[in-house]
Amino acid sequence: MFTRWFISMIITFFSSISAFGTELNVMCAKGLIKVCKEAAKVFEEKTGNKIFLNFPSSGRLAMQIEAGIPADVFLLSDKRWGDFLAREGLLIEKSIKPFASTTLLVVTRKDSSINTLDDLTKADRIAVGDKFTVIGSRILQAFKALHLYKKLKDKFIPAPTVNQAALWASTGNVNAAIIFNPTYLEFEKNLKVVYRFPSNTYDPIYFYTSIVESSQKKKVAEEFSEFLFSPTVKEILKKYGFEPVNN
Repeated sequence: MFTRWFISMIITFFSSISAFGTELNVMCAKGLIKVCKEAAKVFEEKTGNKIFLNFPSSGRLAMQIEAGIPADVFLLSDKRWGDFLAREGLLIEKSIKPFASTTLLVVTRKDSSINTLDDLTKADRIAVGDKFTVIGSRILQAFKALHLYKKLKDKFIPAPTVNQAALWASTGNVNAAIIFNPTYLEFEKNLKVVYRFPSNTYDPIYFYTSIVESSQKKKVAEEFSEFLFSPTVKEILKKYGFEPVNN
């Protein structure tokens, strides 16, 4: 009797583990929060696996991986961190792939008198990213390509994040801001687009997926990484202002 009960309990236990699926730790750059949350929910519903998300900046996430914090998938906005971790043997190099991109915009408050790129010469303060960040380096490239950098550089106010730059513009703390398209969509109630930089004025701005070398769940990690290229996620990306990248 006891033996039969014990076997029944063992079967129930392993069945319950299977029912919950695999728990996957996904480290996701802050700029991808909404995309990650929605994509993770769909993936969980489709596969029965559970996704745990972590949302600091790419740099902080990279340092967590370097420190040995458990992780399976790393979604990053700055490939330099991916390359660094790959050199350290902490990321699978061939797994680092761009799955989304975005564009640069000049935005101002809706009631601003700045309506064109040339009007930026009338601005006193323009919020930009730090030159060592992805957005900051692309802003420098774009303005230099348009021969406006020397005219405007003394007006630049470095913002700690893209969202902060958008917030400063929406509250009038700066006259204009250079931000990503998805960020604009979050603040479009108060902002207007003055200019969209042509894609040939700056290097592409990609968001990458990658798999952590120490992951014990590489099969599911690969499945989630591939899922980011699916038609479902492509629609999610478009919804939040990103442009999908084909695998």
